[in-house]
Amino acid sequence: MSIEDFFIKDSPSKRYLLISLALFMLIMALIAYFKGKLGFEYVFSLIAGYALIFFILKNAALPLFPPLTEKSSDANVMARTIIAIVYILAFITLTISYFFVI
Repeated sequence: MSIEDFFIKDSPSKRYLLISLALFMLIMALIAYFKGKLGFEYVFSLIAGYALIFFILKNAALPLFPPLTEKSSDANVMARTIIAIVYILAFITLTISYFFVI
């Protein structure tokens, strides 16, 4: 499966990635709740971050990136791939770092 097919078609690996991110989000929210740090900004950032990753992986039209088709150039495919990787890593990093901020 190519990267282009990964974004265009609905695959089990994409569903597992989204489910694992949702479970990670839920676990981190529960940890924040039991530590007494669960605030509105944390919940909002979790939901907004997950929604953005969801729309990128589901090949939705974004303001700067049109949805990918079979005729899309490699530059568009790689741009969406890089954005997805950066957002996923940033989402995980910022979620974990929330617990270490004083």
